[in-house]
Amino acid sequence: MTINSLAAPELSEYWSLREDTHTESGAGPEGPLVVRTPDGELRVPRPSGLLREAVRRMLLGSVSLRNVVDDFPRYDTPSDAVGDDARALLAELAQLSSVTVRTLALGAEPLLSVVPLLPGARFAPQPCPDPGRARLIESAVVRYEDGWAALEAPGVPYRVEFHRPEAFRLLGRLDTRAVHDPAGLLTLPRARVPERAVDAVTAYLAGVGLVEGVEAGEETRHLRS
Repeated sequence: MTINSLAAPELSEYWSLREDTHTESGAGPEGPLVVRTPDGELRVPRPSGLLREAVRRMLLGSVSLRNVVDDFPRYDTPSDAVGDDARALLAELAQLSSVTVRTLALGAEPLLSVVPLLPGARFAPQPCPDPGRARLIESAVVRYEDGWAALEAPGVPYRVEFHRPEAFRLLGRLDTRAVHDPAGLLTLPRARVPERAVDAVTAYLAGVGLVEGVEAGEETRHLRS
């Protein structure tokens, strides 16, 4: 199945933990939440029940956190529309940002995942008010081998993994001329998908620092994780 063949695609956002992490809960349900990684450990001293449940689900794979908090926000939800429980959960999740993977999907098809590479990595999608000015940074490089494609750049603490080469067609509105792309993935024709999917992809790339010409809006800064 291709992106264009989806009957009624719905844009979804999913959260998960990196595959090289595992958790420990010390001293029972009242103890700290400890996430162990190859780089060390992250510790949340007094995790809420919502965070424990979110992390339990995220360890199983990519999940919608609306299964934990009904009104969990989208990347472009205005700050004043975020409920108290969702806001509190976002604040706790920010402590696990360097091991949190964020995935965009259209219908049943995952499009891309934003994968943290360095301790202290922070991510917030940045909606683009003027797409015509947005461009991929000159140091960005497309890597492709054995069906695996990614966009990355020196000094950027994230790698954007595309789950199929055709997902690169969602970058059709961006200026990509300066990007090193030996496989020619960025020259594929623009996909016929909802504009909201293209908007979301642009916002995710801007959030990791791979897109220039985008200013962060105050209304979505609460989504930094």
